[in-house]
This record gives sequence, structure tokens and C-alpha cells, in this order.
Amino acid sequence: MNTMLTEQQFTQINQHLAGIELPPEPNWWPLIWMVTGVVIALLIVVLIIWRKNRIRVSNSLAGTVAQRLHQIQQQWRNGELDQRSTAYQLAALLRLGLGLKQLDHNTPDSLADQQPQWQAMITLLQQLRYQTNTDAQLNEQTFVIIQNWLRQGAPEC
Repeated sequence: MNTMLTEQQFTQINQHLAGIELPPEPNWWPLIWMVTGVVIALLIVVLIIWRKNRIRVSNSLAGTVAQRLHQIQQQWRNGELDQRSTAYQLAALLRLGLGLKQLDHNTPDSLADQQPQWQAMITLLQQLRYQTNTDAQLNEQTFVIIQNWLRQGAPEC
């Protein structure tokens, strides 16, 4: 049996076939909008969680700084820390508590209205830390001032 089609048979078969229509291209816009919506929702959730954690860390840092200041003051009162060691710890606490890169005579923006007092405090701490023979002395008022500055000038998160 000959399975080859003749030209005439081929033409007859071809006439009976319907035209082939390709299916329409898929509409990708609903998928694009869904993915975009999910990404935006995830970003919002991540932002909310991040901000809550920053606030929690900020509150925790403020509490830790206040607690550490109280410990330094108690150790100073009890004679466990000398003037020099206390000055070093107070300077470090001020720098960290106010979010400063370096502790110097430039008054932080949050304490701009207290510039003379700030500069006097920095001078006092520098004398106690770096001069072996100095008449400079810490007192209770020093701790009160630093406590107020730490409350007033804590960095925003």
C-alpha cells in the first residue's frame, strides 16, 4: 500500500482543514500588580518592625545610660572610683548617650542653649582626665547636669 499522498489528495485535505488560530497572548498585568502589591506590603511590614525595634533599642539605651550614670555616681560617692576614673567614665557616657562621635568643646545641637555650661563641663572632664595636678573636682551637681543633658539630648531613632 502506498502511503504517499498525491498532490490532488493533499489539496483536498487542505481545503477541509480550518485555519489555525493561535491562542491570545497571556495577560501579565494582573500578575505584575499582585507581585507589586505583595512586595509593597512586605516592605511596609518590614518598616514597621524595624521602627518598633529602633524605638525599643532607643528606650533601652536611654534606660541603660541612666542606670550606668547612677552606678558611676554611687561608685564615686563610695570612693570606689577616683576623680580621674570617674571623669573618664562620665566622658564616655556623655559621648555615647548623646550619640557623639567625639567629645569636644563644640556643643551638640540639642544642647545649643547651654553652650557655656557644656564648655565648662568639657574643660572640667579634660582637666580631670589629662592633668595629674589639678584643683578641678567633681561634685553632685556635675551628675545632675549630665543626667539632664542625657535626658534632653538623647539621639532620635
